Formats: sequence, structure tokens, C-alpha cells
Amino acid sequence: MAAVILSQVLIILFWQDAKFGTIANIIILLSVITGYGFWSFENIFNNDVAVRLETSSKIEKNLLTEKDIEQLPLPVRKYLRYAGVINKDKVNNVRIVFDVEMREKGKDWFKATSVQYNFFDEPTRLFFMKGEMFGMTVPGYHRYVEAKAMMDIRLFGLFTIVKQSGEIMNKQKRLLYLMICVLWFRQN
Repeated sequence: MAAVILSQVLIILFWQDAKFGTIANIIILLSVITGYGFWSFENIFNNDVAVRLETSSKIEKNLLTEKDIEQLPLPVRKYLRYAGVINKDKVNNVRIVFDVEMREKGKDWFKATSVQYNFFDEPTRLFFMKGEMFGMTVPGYHRYVEAKAMMDIRLFGLFTIVKQSGEIMNKQKRLLYLMICVLWFRQN
């Protein structure tokens, strides 16, 4: 940013010879602003993850016992025994990385990557995605904390495209969180 400002001051001083350098400065300035937008938006996610990892690291390591699962439905108890997780360390959190292709009904496919953290002591899901749409990267942050869900999708990390929260989303995210937990345990 400082280099762009210095460059533009010099261009103004030598306007007749250097005026077209303003175009380059505008392009650089837009790149800097866009880069900052992506960085600051993803940093919200990274800070939330850091706080939860710190909290999770303080949890005492315990083994999963028969007593822990006695209140679960019989099919779940049978599955946990079958999976061999009894008398193993309880899982406090998991990190999942996805490379996917997505689309809306009737629209073209687009590529996306995401990083997701699930925490099991206090049901929490932090999910950051970068999708490629119309040749641009569009980041989105899905957050489920304290039984409250939020989805925030921004163009260049700066301009809100979608921002949703509320009771319907909270219920959907609770169900999705439970499904992810079951799938993760099934894979491991």
C-alpha cells in the first residue's frame, strides 16, 4: 500500500510522462484490497478455530467406557463396540479437508475446497469454504456454536452475498452436525 501511494505521488509530480502508471497503481491497489478482504475474512475463522483448539487442549484425556454409552440407543452401542472404540481415548475434535464440486439445481458445477473442524465437548462446527464461481474465488464461513448456526458468504471476502442465521438454520445445523459425527466415527 505504501509503495502504491509513493508511486502515485511520483506519477502526479511527473504527470505528463508517467500518467499511465496510475492504471497499474489502480490494478495493484485493487489486488491489495481484495487480498486483505480474503485474509481478514478467513482470519475470523482461524481465530475461532484457535480459541476452540485451545479450549479443547485443556480437556482431560479419558477413555470411552461402557458407562459412557449406556444411554445411547442399542444400535449405536452395538456399532461402537463393533468399531472397537470402547476403552480408547475419547475424541475431542476432528479436522476434515474437502476438495469437492458443487452446483445449484440447473446450474453449472463449480470447484470448492474447505476445511472443517468439529469439536465434541461442546458441539461446535467451524467450516470455511472457498468456491470458484464465474472465475472468482468466493469464500464462505459456516459456524455452529452453542446451538446457533450462521452462514456468511462474501465476494472477495468483503461484500456479503449471503448471510443467514436463525432458528431454522440452527435446527438444520444440529442435524448436519450429528450426521457428520456419525459419518466420522464410521470412517474411523
